[in-house]
Amino acid sequence: MFDSLDEESKKSQITLIIIWSAMVMALFVYLFVCYMILEMNTMTFMKTPEFLNEAFIAGLSYKFIAYLSTIFIFIIAQINSKKMYNKNVEQTKNENIVDINEEFKFFRTRYTTSMFISLAIYESIAIIGIIIFLTTGDIITFTTFVFITFLGFITVAPTKNRLNYKKEFIN
Repeated sequence: MFDSLDEESKKSQITLIIIWSAMVMALFVYLFVCYMILEMNTMTFMKTPEFLNEAFIAGLSYKFIAYLSTIFIFIIAQINSKKMYNKNVEQTKNENIVDINEEFKFFRTRYTTSMFISLAIYESIAIIGIIIFLTTGDIITFTTFVFITFLGFITVAPTKNRLNYKKEFIN
């Protein structure tokens, strides 16, 4: 399918990959900045990392609640991503557009929107990690949350396989 696309459609694919890559790089910038804050000792934290182990609700620690929230957010993002992708494929299929480039533009527009929605949901995991870091200075928990966010980003990456919605038409 990709060989038959015009130059504009191919460039739009590359642009989408570049934007996704920039969002991934932002995760590493978060890590770098937080690491530098910790190394340069430029910030006084309100709590110590041990605070996260204190009981919060029903005897569950703050850290456990944070990880539970992260798992919940990750699952919601996964379900949302798959649902929107399948909906986009179905809408494209039902549109009955003759020109392959117009059909790809139709799909790409919807795919881009759904990808950014999913990325925003995954990004909230990193934001929880940033809040934990800025409150306690716990770089390990923050790094774990950034890694989980990165795994989520990978699941919605604009790969050729995901952009090749035509294979879904056969099913």
